[in-house]
Amino acid sequence: MLKNEPEQANVRFHGHDRLCHCQLKGGDLLDARKACTEALKARPEEPRILCDRAEAYLAEDMFDEVEKVVDCAMLDISSWFVF
Repeated sequence: MLKNEPEQANVRFHGHDRLCHCQLKGGDLLDARKACTEALKARPEEPRILCDRAEAYLAEDMFDEVEKVVDCAMLDISSWFVF
């Protein structure tokens, strides 16, 4: 899918999104992080991908990176609330 649709941003997003999740669940943490990063380039606020990326970092005890991902997610969530 990613090879066949190199110019279709939405298709590429969904491809990287699925790769991120599947590689994470399959234990391929480095490739999962790469796929998550590519998906987040298209939609940086996507909570599901932020969670998968944080989980991949957590599985490798990369706690500083987990904190950065969580902070990013929290900044985005805070914009949902009107004070």
